[in-house]
Amino acid sequence: YCDVPNCRRSASMRCTAADTKTCGCEIVKQSDYRGTTINTTKSGVQCERWDADWIKETLEFDPLQMFPNASIEDNNYCRNLFPFLNDLAWCLIADDGGGDMHDC
Repeated sequence: YCDVPNCRRSASMRCTAADTKTCGCEIVKQSDYRGTTINTTKSGVQCERWDADWIKETLEFDPLQMFPNASIEDNNYCRNLFPFLNDLAWCLIADDGGGDMHDC
């Protein structure tokens, strides 16, 4: 698996020089991460595409429309769309009950 690394912080606790394609800022719970390589959970399960129909049904909204700046179109890369619920970048994986959030 690939763990999304936390970017280094400056003395002001901000990730001013963060490269959001390689890491996510801890202070915003990795919600700024926009990498294009990490698409498996910590347990090694392949993430589902964000535009999958079952994801819209499970979430009861279309994440592509709700988060147009999250870089989730046409991919399955880890993101943290809900930093108020989770501290790390995550993705959805299919299971018997529809789907679950799993940390990346």
